[in-house]
Amino acid sequence: MSVSSEKTDPPAIADVTLAALFLAFSRLGCTSFGGRTGSWVYREMVPHHGWLAARELLTEMALGQSLPGANGIKMSVLVGRRLKGGA
Repeated sequence: MSVSSEKTDPPAIADVTLAALFLAFSRLGCTSFGGRTGSWVYREMVPHHGWLAARELLTEMALGQSLPGANGIKMSVLVGRRLKGGA
């Protein structure tokens, strides 16, 4: 009886510039009034640009829900960290 240990590759990091991230989240900040930013972030990051898989984005959203503050700001930090790495 043998157990196969398959190594899973880390998820590929999208080739995205800081300027593109800035513009995407600036548009969110300029056009969203009164909340409901989660669906916009999903549409922008997953189907439109393809920067994240749906599961990755939903994981980041779940983490963001446990932190205090506005969702748009939290998502910009968490998505930026995932795509471009920490400082």
